[in-house]
Amino acid sequence: NLFNAGDLPYSVEFLYTQNVPAAIEALLSLENILSLANSQTLWAMVIALVMMIVVLAIVYRLGALGMFATTALSILATLYTFITLNLEFSSGALIGFLIIGTLGIFSSVMYLTYTRREIYQGRSFKKAHAEANAQLLPFILDITVVGLVFGLFLYIFGGNLSQSLAVILMIGSLANLILVYLGNQILFCQLLQANVLPKKLGWLNLKSALIPDLLKNEKPVYVGRFATRDFASKG
Repeated sequence: NLFNAGDLPYSVEFLYTQNVPAAIEALLSLENILSLANSQTLWAMVIALVMMIVVLAIVYRLGALGMFATTALSILATLYTFITLNLEFSSGALIGFLIIGTLGIFSSVMYLTYTRREIYQGRSFKKAHAEANAQLLPFILDITVVGLVFGLFLYIFGGNLSQSLAVILMIGSLANLILVYLGNQILFCQLLQANVLPKKLGWLNLKSALIPDLLKNEKPVYVGRFATRDFASKG
């Protein structure tokens, strides 16, 4: 490995050198109307988005639908506010929307993770929803404050490109706080209080064997997805 490596019995001969120009790929097309350019970067983002949707749908099932609904609502609200303020759309704004979308999905993932953990601790679905929201609120508040402060300083000290990113961060942080947090409360509150959910645990990819019945003095057995995983082992 790197720490016990020594000299290798090889001689290296210099053959030639060649300067390679930097490759620049446009993210936006400015021909007739402002639109996304048909580029490798665009297709890479589309493929990454599809893969993320598939993975989240496998892990959280029906919860992924609410996750993308609240995130899309947050992005649309940010875009509407951005257009209403007549601000310039640039690649910086595009990066800002990607950041806001990531924050929205991550916030919903945290909520579903907290909810699953509380259910596996033996709490009722309604109680698990309340506990998950109580744990999620400080996290979203921290994200909002960081986004506002970082966006404000970026807007003051940054250039034209970074100012669009700064505005998106500030608007999107507030949209994430209001729409994603409240959206999760409304959507998942209705789902978790549905009478059919205890019979359809697969909707949220819940396993009945991991849900203890506290009335029968059953102990929780779920301690986390990776709590028993030893990442240092070679096996």
